Amino acid sequence: MMKSKNKVLRVLLVDDEEPSLWVLRKFLEKDQNIEIIGECTDGKSAVSAIEKYSPDVVFLDIQMPGMSGFDVIEEVGLDNMPEIVFATAFRRHAVEAFEIHAFDYLVKPI
Repeated sequence: MMKSKNKVLRVLLVDDEEPSLWVLRKFLEKDQNIEIIGECTDGKSAVSAIEKYSPDVVFLDIQMPGMSGFDVIEEVGLDNMPEIVFATAFRRHAVEAFEIHAFDYLVKPI
């Protein structure tokens, strides 16, 4: 996830838990080269936001009601996904995440 000095990184946050979104938001807001372009609390809205806004990076939870983070990737298509940083409470999905070339895998609490 290399960026030029003047390029603003457009980030989408996806998590069904508000406290997790809050932590990510507060952490990322400190960097003036990061713009949070949206927040989604479910997979369906994440798919729509990814297709509509074309973020550079998606911070993506794995377990969400209705549609998992992996379902989101499948729906959008791996070739159409931006860089992925998983932010989840489950360590057991790390191997699968890196098999699909996730940029990083953060375990909650972050």
